[in-house]
Parts: sequence; C-alpha cells; structure tokens
Amino acid sequence: MARMFPAICPATKGGVATAPAERQLFARLARELDAKWQVVHGCRVGAGVESGALDFVLLHRDYGVALLSVATPAGSDPEIAVAAMRAKLAKIGFAERYRGHLAIVARSVVPDAVSDLAAFLALRFAAAPASAIADPTWTDWLLQRLVPERAGPERIGSPRGAGAPIEAVPRAGGRDLRAPTPEDSWRARAGDKPSFAASPLRGGGAAAPAVRVSAERIAVSRVAETRSPLWTGMALAVVVVSVVLVGIAALSHGGHDAIVTQSASTPQATSAIPSPGAPSPAH
Repeated sequence: MARMFPAICPATKGGVATAPAERQLFARLARELDAKWQVVHGCRVGAGVESGALDFVLLHRDYGVALLSVATPAGSDPEIAVAAMRAKLAKIGFAERYRGHLAIVARSVVPDAVSDLAAFLALRFAAAPASAIADPTWTDWLLQRLVPERAGPERIGSPRGAGAPIEAVPRAGGRDLRAPTPEDSWRARAGDKPSFAASPLRGGGAAAPAVRVSAERIAVSRVAETRSPLWTGMALAVVVVSVVLVGIAALSHGGHDAIVTQSASTPQATSAIPSPGAPSPAH
C-alpha cells in the first residue's frame, strides 16, 4: 500500500466537492501501489509565475518521479508539467545534492480506462531514460520539500483551491502544536519540579494546603511482642528447678553419709560393755 500525503482525499477542492474521478484515482493509487511509492496529492510545483498545482506527484526510489493528473475535456500538456517539476528541483537545489539523472514522466489518466496502475507506471518509465542516482535517500529528502509545511499522512487538504498548500487541521481554539524554541527552555526547567502546595486548584479555588507527613510506628503482632518475655520466663523456671533438684540431691547425699558413719561406730561401743555372767576382766 502506497504512502499517501495526505492520508485521506479532501472532500472539497476549490470550494466545491472533489471530482469523483479524482477521488477514485486517489483510492486506487493508495490501494494498488506498494509501499515503495510515496504519493503527494495537490502538490505545487514550478518556480515564480510558472508554478502550479498537480493532482498527484509520485516518488519511487528506483523509477523516479511520476506526475499524474485526472484527464479533463480541456486536457493538459505533460511537457509543461515536467518543465514545472524541473524548475522546482532547480529551485530547491536537488541537482547539487544528488548527482545523476532523475527520470520524470507525466500523464493524464482516466481511472476507469486503466486496469493496472502499477503496470501503467512501469511502462511509462521504461520508455524514458532510467534514473541514475546512487543515493537512495533522495525520495525522503524531496518528499519533505514537496509536502506543504505541517502536512503529512494524518493531514487533509486545504479547500481553498487546487493551488493552495495542504494545511494542518486546526485544533480547538485555533492553536496548533509547534516545536519549542530556545526562549521556551526556561519554561521546561521551571516545570520540572512542580510545587503542589503552591499550585492553584483546577477549579480556580485557593491553593491546596501543605500536608505534613509524620512517621508511623510499624504495628507488631501481640505474638511477637510476648514471645521474648515468654522464653525468658521459661529459662528462669528451668534454672530454678535445676537449683532445687541439685539442692535436694545434695541434702540426700549428706544424710546418707551420716547414717553410714553412725552404723560403723555402733559395734565398738557395744563390745566395751560386758555381758551378764561374763567374768570381769582382770585388772
């Protein structure tokens, strides 16, 4: 699908409705040609008083430039169209930038009489000297100078006449976007850090008060808060029980030693007392 400038055929031309044949040719060029073709509708060419507007200017990197117009009863001279395009190229300095021959063909077309537009154009270029420009960027460079200012695939044509440039669709309020200038740079820097406390509300009210933010304590679950005291109490209980058990063991061991000592000393005391009827020891 070809790239069309503008993307949509204008509904009016010269204050009247665009001719159906011209609208038909616009639609067929967009549909039947491939993406290597770039088509400018309502393009002004020439220089000085010899300038005029062409219905369609087609650019192809390998073929060259094709100038098409819808056939009318009055007819048009293709040689005049080619001369006007050559004058346009000389005015913008095309030859100084891109060396080599550029093929330019011009024809008047009856859309219903041409069944294959791609083949129609190929035959016309085959009958002309071939283009010999080594730099393939010539189509993009030339397109920027043929498409009127601020016009592109998303723009529509001006209804003021065939010779009027294609203009951008006006926005609400009569303003259009433009590139920033060096004088506007301070605006961008000033707007980098907006102050919400000092900016007015959209409704035109008073400035919004500044909000003071204080730090909050992060909530901790009760389980986490009680876990440390619980483990500490359990450790103390274990220590106390251990001390008690050691004390009981120590007391039990001490009493056992006393009983054993007493039992060992009792036979000696008994042997010192003479039993009844036994002879007294000799003195």
